[in-house]
Amino acid sequence: MAAAGDLERELAPLRRDGALNRATPNFEQAQRVFKQMVPTANQASALALEWVLYVHAGRWEEAYSRAGGKIVLSEPFLDRYRLEDDELALLIGHEMAHAICEHERGKLSAVLRKNAPQRLQIRDVKELLGVDVFEGKQDLGLIRLMEDIADREGLRLAVRAGFKPTVAVEFFDKLERLEQDGGLFPPTHDSPALRRSRLQGEKQGLGLIPKALQGSQVDCGS
Repeated sequence: MAAAGDLERELAPLRRDGALNRATPNFEQAQRVFKQMVPTANQASALALEWVLYVHAGRWEEAYSRAGGKIVLSEPFLDRYRLEDDELALLIGHEMAHAICEHERGKLSAVLRKNAPQRLQIRDVKELLGVDVFEGKQDLGLIRLMEDIADREGLRLAVRAGFKPTVAVEFFDKLERLEQDGGLFPPTHDSPALRRSRLQGEKQGLGLIPKALQGSQVDCGS
């Protein structure tokens, strides 16, 4: 699992330059949605996670989570997609599901297994995450399965927090319109159209019985 200090080192230049958690409309919206999601995420997790949201004004368009409940969004990412609250709840729920299911630990473990018996520092392993673990079809399938779980459970978290599933899944329409050239998302993510289609039945069921899901934990299985 990546150490908390690694994320702090990554964010330190942004904090130093006043580009972290600035009082912008993007930050205020993200914090509002995030705070509404946290109680539901706590109920749904067997882990004691310390949820923290960071919104930075760096140059990169990015959205990701780190072990322990840390979620990072960038202003360029939020500017690009201009998400409604319900769509943003799906995105945040997706990242929360990654943290609850400890997917980062799984990815790092895969890198370590493939590079044994070398002794790698954690920062070296994280650099390899961009290429090494995704080379084989088996690894790619594993990462895509993690993304599928995060989509499904992220939508459930959003609905249980009070957001509308019919609006939330429109996030994938925006992805499809804006990412026709490949865009931000690597081969580890299925196409937006496929991701949306997988959630269609889920969306309909959640729209009818959201209260029935209260208190249930995130399902980290397939």
